[in-house]
Amino acid sequence: MSDILPPGWYEDPWHDPGMRWWDGHQWTTHTAVPHGAPAPPTAPVPPRPAPRLRHPPWWVWTLAVLGVITPFIGFVALLIGGASRTSRYTYSPPVPTPAMPSVTPGPTTSYQPPHSQRTGPAPQGRPLRIQTRNGVVRVAVVGVVDPVDRGGYYRGPRAGTRWVGVRVRVANAGASDYIDDVGNDTRLIAGKKVLQADSALLSTCAAFPVEVTLAPGEAREGCVIFEVPTGEQPRQLRFASDSYFGPELGTFILGR
Repeated sequence: MSDILPPGWYEDPWHDPGMRWWDGHQWTTHTAVPHGAPAPPTAPVPPRPAPRLRHPPWWVWTLAVLGVITPFIGFVALLIGGASRTSRYTYSPPVPTPAMPSVTPGPTTSYQPPHSQRTGPAPQGRPLRIQTRNGVVRVAVVGVVDPVDRGGYYRGPRAGTRWVGVRVRVANAGASDYIDDVGNDTRLIAGKKVLQADSALLSTCAAFPVEVTLAPGEAREGCVIFEVPTGEQPRQLRFASDSYFGPELGTFILGR
């Protein structure tokens, strides 16, 4: 007879009464109680003991007490120190600061748009009083050189044109220096054209330098060179300070 039991329900070797399944090799966890047999007694579950309250150690209490007492001691020390410092000093009333003297601003020149005023026309030789942005100048046309010879200058006028020089005298009638480029201040009317000054600096008609500086009461005379188309005659010269953006425009008669 073989020692190996075939699979089946057998009496539970560990519980009484009851059956346990043998799978042919080992006992399984499957159990059964025969009908009418009392169920195996269940072991009573012991009651869980109530949790025991743990008291914090002594050093926790010590830190808590120090955390309350230390700020209080510091506050009391500040009060005592402030009172002692106050008692050592005497009260000094504030010294009033002297008021700043009022300053009356000097006269200022209000902005005026270019050519917002006009003066003239004036014939040759008669000066016109022309307002600038910062002062006043007196301007006069003292002569016209037509044409102006090239002389030793390195270039000549463009084809179909000639050089015409207008001799201008500028006097500073204001209270501050007059600094400007007289060539930029002038325009020549020839026929129906409005011409700007040429950059030629001719010795044959002593031209103004690029920049002129006139102290109050000082005057200077020079030539302004224009390229005039052949067949056209110069009729007027217009002058406005500050590179032709001055507030007052003066007109001079040169011919018909």
